[in-house]
Amino acid sequence: MILVIEDDEMMRDLLKTFLTMDGHEVMCVRDGIEGVNAYKAHSGAIRLVITDFAMPNLNGAETYRQIQTINPAAKVIMISGNLDTRTERQLHREGIQHFMHKPFRPEEIVAKVKEVMGDTGN
Repeated sequence: MILVIEDDEMMRDLLKTFLTMDGHEVMCVRDGIEGVNAYKAHSGAIRLVITDFAMPNLNGAETYRQIQTINPAAKVIMISGNLDTRTERQLHREGIQHFMHKPFRPEEIVAKVKEVMGDTGN
């Protein structure tokens, strides 16, 4: 299962559509607090987290940090339309290895998901 954490409803729906069409089971939530709670409840089934960086309540960086306390091996893709290079480097030092910059095409996110998941299935 892929957990999508995105506050923008249109982007959330698009990600769900793209990933579902590629054969993945997708759970979507609206912010980092919901994301951390969903991860706690379903950590055994969640193979990948896609989280937006700029969100209300709990941003993507803090969401990542809390997910890491639950599962240090969690795979995460950070997406953002306004992530500066300095912040991206800091997040990389904290352990986030995968970033996507909005806007991206459907095939780009699908390819990134396959890369991060090791193309081992859903």
